[in-house]
Amino acid sequence: MSIGSARKVTDPRERVTMEQARQSAINGQGQTQDLLRFNALNRSHATGGLGGLPIVRSARGMVDPQVGEMNAISERLTPQERQQGSGAMSDRDVEMYRRTVPGLGYLGNANTNIINSRLAGIRRSQDYSAFLEEYARVNGTITGATERWMQYSQDN
Repeated sequence: MSIGSARKVTDPRERVTMEQARQSAINGQGQTQDLLRFNALNRSHATGGLGGLPIVRSARGMVDPQVGEMNAISERLTPQERQQGSGAMSDRDVEMYRRTVPGLGYLGNANTNIINSRLAGIRRSQDYSAFLEEYARVNGTITGATERWMQYSQDN
């Protein structure tokens, strides 16, 4: 098969897998903007300690619009942690997911680490989606793509 020609994936399961990877990459684009904005605000606003307690966090958000924006970003990111189609979230679920996103409850360095880790994960999901698209274009299937991707990831 020549480099310029493409073959279409016909297996419905493979199409679903590719669509899920594509959707994950798209979702990451929106999260990236929120994470970068939170990181910028994180540099100029104290986080963690007593200021991170829910009641104090809420009061700070009413007084300082940038702290309110940080709260809003955390709240926007929280439900995106839940896997689509997994049903309703309980209060306990919400609290668990909230702990995985940057927030006023964490000290600045912890927020930076969370943000950097999440940004790396987003880049990886975008790279994986692009890899699947190219693998399918060349091979007409994604059978074997996961193994190739894992090998590539280990090598790089």
